[in-house]
Amino acid sequence: RSSSVGSEQAWPLAPPPLGPKQARMEADGVVPSPDQAAGPSLLVDPAWLQGLMLRQERRFVILEVLFPGEAAQGEHMPSSPTCRRCIPGAVSVHPSYFEAGADVARYYPNYSTPQDGNLLPDELLCDTVAQLGITSDTLVVVYGKGCAHTMGACRAQWALMYSGVREVRLLDGGFSAWERHGGG
Repeated sequence: RSSSVGSEQAWPLAPPPLGPKQARMEADGVVPSPDQAAGPSLLVDPAWLQGLMLRQERRFVILEVLFPGEAAQGEHMPSSPTCRRCIPGAVSVHPSYFEAGADVARYYPNYSTPQDGNLLPDELLCDTVAQLGITSDTLVVVYGKGCAHTMGACRAQWALMYSGVREVRLLDGGFSAWERHGGG
């Protein structure tokens, strides 16, 4: 394929890089159907999440992404992985968790080189995701909290999808939308 952008010159378009799980599936000759390829919406609203929580029909993880300095109104990051002032049952992580795992000394803004912002190598990334109780079959709903909630949540969503988690949703509007909906 090629594309021209405002000129006569055309550049080949490279497909996006495959995550480790997708690369294994491709190597094994597994090809998703058109319905699976399109998939359901990546964006969900608070009512959808509330319904998921009430029905408890399947295993899911709610993942909160929050910079410690961005906690709302004097709140601080919890010492346990389960957050208190968040969506009930949410597991809270720093956005750099997918870059450094539990090594908080390497979390942003403590990067020594630009490469410190890269995701962990594939095998370590998958292990780090598994430490959150997430497998490739777990439905994960990600939301952000704080002033950069969308950026952090989207990066976490991308890291989870890259690692091979099949169903990752982003809560539209983050925690503030959840509160406006009546949650919390």
